[in-house]
Amino acid sequence: MNDFLKYTIQVEEDQKEIILAFLSLLNTDMIEEIDAGYALSFEIDDQIEDSKNAMQEVLNQFDLAFQVETVKGQNWNAVWEASFQPIYVHDYAQIRASFHPSKSNFKHDLLIDPQMSFGTGHHATTYMMVEQMEGLDLLNKSVMDYGCGTGILAILAAKEGAKPIVAFDIEQNAYENSVSNAKINAVEHISLFQGVLSDIPQESAFDIILANINRNVILDSLGQLSELINKEGLLLVSGILIKDFDTVVSQANKFKFNLVKRIEKDGWLCLQFNKN
Repeated sequence: MNDFLKYTIQVEEDQKEIILAFLSLLNTDMIEEIDAGYALSFEIDDQIEDSKNAMQEVLNQFDLAFQVETVKGQNWNAVWEASFQPIYVHDYAQIRASFHPSKSNFKHDLLIDPQMSFGTGHHATTYMMVEQMEGLDLLNKSVMDYGCGTGILAILAAKEGAKPIVAFDIEQNAYENSVSNAKINAVEHISLFQGVLSDIPQESAFDIILANINRNVILDSLGQLSELINKEGLLLVSGILIKDFDTVVSQANKFKFNLVKRIEKDGWLCLQFNKN
C-alpha cells in the first residue's frame, strides 16, 4: 500500500466554497473539511508530481497557508467511514451510508455512499435542500438536479414521484457515484450524465431545478437556468453564505426569479425562487 502526501490548508470561512470548487478538480484521494480549512491526500505514485504541481497552483492562486506531510499508507475507506455521519431531516428522510443502521420512523430511507472524494463537510446545505423538498409537490414534476454530487436530491425527487428527472455533474467521480447510488436506491429511471449546464438541450423545460453548488456557479448560471425553467417553475438553491444573500437575490431578480423563501443553517443559506 502506497504512502500519501497529506496537505492541510488554512481557509477563511468566506472563501471555503470557492476553494472547495477548485480542490474538487484535483485528482485527490480524499478531501476532508476541518475546522481550519481542508485536508487533502494524494497517493504517492507515478502521478504524484502532476498532483503536487496542480495543488501548488491552487495554493499560489489563493495565497493559502498550508502544511504538507507524508502519511503511511492506510485504509482510507475505513478512515472515511469512521468520520461520516448520517443525516436525519425531521421524520421525512434519513440519509445514511450502507454501514449505518436503518431507522424505521422516516418517510424516506436514502442510501448514499459518497466515497472518499466527497468529504462530509456540507451537511448544512444538503439538510436544508432536503428540508425544503419535503414541502414541495414533486409528483409527476420534471426535475433537474444541477451539480448532483452524490445524487441525493435526484434520488429523493424520484422517491417523491417526480418524472422525468435529469441529473448531472462536471466531475466523473460524482457522475459514477450518482449512478451507483441510484442503483442501490432502486431509482434507475433518473437520466444521469457527466457534463455541464450547456449540455442540456435548449428546448428542455423543467418544473423544478435543484442546485446545491456554490455562489459563483449559481450566479454565472442564472441566465441559462431562467431559460430552462417553466413559467412559475421553482428554483431551489443552496451553497450560498449568508453574507452573499443580497448579491444572489439581486442577480436572480434580473432573470425573473422572485424570492419566496429563505432559510439558514450554520452560516449557509437555502433560497427558493419562483420564475415569473
